[in-house]
Amino acid sequence: IIGFADPIKEIISKTLNISLSDLDTFKNTKEKIIVQKNGFQEITDFRQVLQTFGTEAMKPIFGEGVWIKLFLSRAHSSHVDYVIVPDFRFISEEISEITVKIRNDEIDYACEDSHTSENELNDFKFKYTIDNSGYRDIEDDVKNFVRELLSVN
Repeated sequence: IIGFADPIKEIISKTLNISLSDLDTFKNTKEKIIVQKNGFQEITDFRQVLQTFGTEAMKPIFGEGVWIKLFLSRAHSSHVDYVIVPDFRFISEEISEITVKIRNDEIDYACEDSHTSENELNDFKFKYTIDNSGYRDIEDDVKNFVRELLSVN
């Protein structure tokens, strides 16, 4: 499993002197932190810091494909047969014809976050969908899906 955001998390983790494990915990909470923005202090959350750093700070300087290039470098040096990308968020990150959406009808994602990283794929046509509504155990569904994929490819 190699994520596009892995380098973002590593940089922010080192910058803020916080463990990757804690960062992963805090990115899914509304835990607030104070950051400097345009000379002013602003209260925000970890998810916003990751989004802003990855999209608005790095892409304009290093190009739209900055995270794709780092991902491909990591994937090619991993020496594995298959790579799962858990955080496909932008159309430019479509690096495979095998795309999977994990759907949960009980969550209104559009209301959760208006950042482009959370919404650019709203109308994207995923090749496969796995239903996780009701937070049910989808382990068997995922195993069956992987078996089917491996037998086709």
